[in-house]
Amino acid sequence: MPSSSSASCPRPSPTTSPTASPAGDGASPSAWPPCRAPPSSWEPSFVPDTPISLAMRGRPDGARAALQRVRGSGADVDAEFKDILRAVDAARQNDEGAFRRLFSKEYRHYLAIGVAIPVFYEFTGMIVISVFSPVLFRTVGFSSQRVILGSVINSATNLASTLLSSVVMDRTGRRFLFIVGGLGMMLCEVSMHPGGSTAS
Repeated sequence: MPSSSSASCPRPSPTTSPTASPAGDGASPSAWPPCRAPPSSWEPSFVPDTPISLAMRGRPDGARAALQRVRGSGADVDAEFKDILRAVDAARQNDEGAFRRLFSKEYRHYLAIGVAIPVFYEFTGMIVISVFSPVLFRTVGFSSQRVILGSVINSATNLASTLLSSVVMDRTGRRFLFIVGGLGMMLCEVSMHPGGSTAS
C-alpha cells in the first residue's frame, strides 16, 4: 500500500518522459505546486527581522536585541542603536506628504526613470525567455537533452552576468553600467529584427 507522502506528491516512473506527468496525461511536473509549496512557505520563517524594521514598527527593545545578536553578545551597540533610532525618527518625519512629493517637479525625472526602466525591460522579452526558455527551445525543435542544456546555459549566463555587473558597478558606478547594458540590449534587439538581418 503506497505511503501518504507518495499519494500526496506523486513521482514520475523511470519509464515515463521527464516532461510527462505520472498520470500520463502529458501535464508538466511544474503543474504540481503542492509538492514545492511547503518549502517555499517555511523558508521565510527563518529570516530574522532587521533592527531598523523592528524600530520602525515601534519595537525598540526587539531592535536592540536583534542588533546585539548581529554584533555579538560582548559588543557595545549603544552608539549604533542611537543612530538607528535617529534615522527612524527622520524617516517618520519625511513620511508626511511623501507620495505627493513623488509627483513634484523635483522628483519627476526620478519617477519617469523608475517607471520606464521596468516597462522597457518587459518589452525586450527577457522575462519570457527566462521563465519559458524550455518551452521556447522545444518549440524551435530542440531535443530534450538540448532543452535542458539550453536552460542551464541561460541560467549560468544570467548568474555570471549578475556577479560581473556587481563588480563592475562598484568600480565604475551605476550610470556607466546602465548605459553600456542599454546599448548592448538595443544592438541585440536590432540584430534579431528581420529587417536588420542580412540573411536571405
